[in-house]
Order: sequence, then structure tokens, then C-alpha cells
Amino acid sequence: MTTTEFDPRSHTPAPAELRGRVILVTGAGSGIGRAVSLALARAGAEVI
Repeated sequence: MTTTEFDPRSHTPAPAELRGRVILVTGAGSGIGRAVSLALARAGAEVI
């Protein structure tokens, strides 16, 4: 069996992957939650 390493920091979702999706991010007011919500919004998602 072989394994493949995946670094999520190097993955940039294609715009079509998130466009039109509604995503709920808890803790989006600060810290990691805020960074994640901003990145999702830039990728085309509607963030709640």
C-alpha cells in the first residue's frame, strides 16, 4: 500500500468548486475562522 501526502495549504479550490455554495463557518469573527471564511468568500462561496 502506498500513501500520498496532501498539504491543504497548497490546494486552491477551482472557482467552480465553491461558486454558489452556502457555507456556515463557526468562529468567523476572529482567528482561524475569520481566515477560513475570507478565503471561502474569495473562492466564490456565500459564507454565513
